Amino acid sequence: ESIALFEVSNVFALADNAPKESLNLGIILSGSREIWTNQGRLKEEFSLLNLKGIIESLLEKLGLKGIKFETGLDKNKVEVVYLGEKIGFMLGFKRNILENLHIKNRDVFAAELYLDKIFSLMGSKEKFSPLPLYPAISRDISIVVKENIGAQDILKAIDSCGESLLKESAIIDYYKGKQIPEGFKNLTISCIYRSSDRTLTEAEINPIHQRISAILADKFSATFR
Repeated sequence: ESIALFEVSNVFALADNAPKESLNLGIILSGSREIWTNQGRLKEEFSLLNLKGIIESLLEKLGLKGIKFETGLDKNKVEVVYLGEKIGFMLGFKRNILENLHIKNRDVFAAELYLDKIFSLMGSKEKFSPLPLYPAISRDISIVVKENIGAQDILKAIDSCGESLLKESAIIDYYKGKQIPEGFKNLTISCIYRSSDRTLTEAEINPIHQRISAILADKFSATFR
């Protein structure tokens, strides 16, 4: 029902009556995505705002801040501008184009970024972190909490516990139904542990994981499955 795709590829276009090759990033969205709210997991229909957020996040990670989105004569197309330079665009396909492609009853949104131009604007000051030398360890926690407890509140509590070896936490599953009491929900949380100077052992991870579980039990009255 939903698609969210990207591709990086060389693209050819006419410039001064001659073909010109450039490296571009293409993104396409259609359908919906799942988001977490205080009411649990909900569906949100894709829109140009989702593309805008993706583009802003990507360019900010590349060091390009102050991105502008400008609309011209074609209200359906939005130019992506940095320091007065057009570095891409995003649009929602018009209904007649979708019908010609036999796409019915759905919206389709696309974006294209001109990577060669973006890389030239990044300058030489950008630094990239090396890939981790040592593997990560993933451990899950499955908890049952009251339905009105926000998923993001749980993640914030985990991230604020001050464990330096905990690099990431995310909710990977949500369940309501049989075996879960009325007014409660089951969440599965993935915790990623990694050290920059050694391979971690279970003996190191277990006490940290237990402390995180204790925080969830104390702060949210969580029970464990």
